[in-house]
Amino acid sequence: MNQLNLLLLDDDEALLFNLKLFLEDENIAVTPAVNAEEALQHVKNNKFDIAIVDIKLPGMNGNDFMKYASRIDRKLKYIVHTGSDYYSIPDELKRLNLPIHDVLIKPIDNMEKFTQKIYESVESNSVDL
Repeated sequence: MNQLNLLLLDDDEALLFNLKLFLEDENIAVTPAVNAEEALQHVKNNKFDIAIVDIKLPGMNGNDFMKYASRIDRKLKYIVHTGSDYYSIPDELKRLNLPIHDVLIKPIDNMEKFTQKIYESVESNSVDL
């Protein structure tokens, strides 16, 4: 398999930095973004296999990012990475049938499973949620 190209969206810069370093060690090319507006520019200018998206962000939230990003790249897949135990995919996003493959709760306690989820999501043709 070719190297994965991943967009990582999170406003916690320390978390963003550490996840980027870890994923790069796993042979995944990572483009970080600290807000949804920056992430949308990356989607316009690059091709990604998957985006890992935080939901609570300054300005545009992660749900809106996925909605707008899907208009730019319909094939982009998503993993939601949130600190909220109660997050569920909003009906609006369900109606758009976005390829959201998983919801992971922060903090990640098993990085091997995290990497496995990324690869499984990219390889999957169906939406799990």
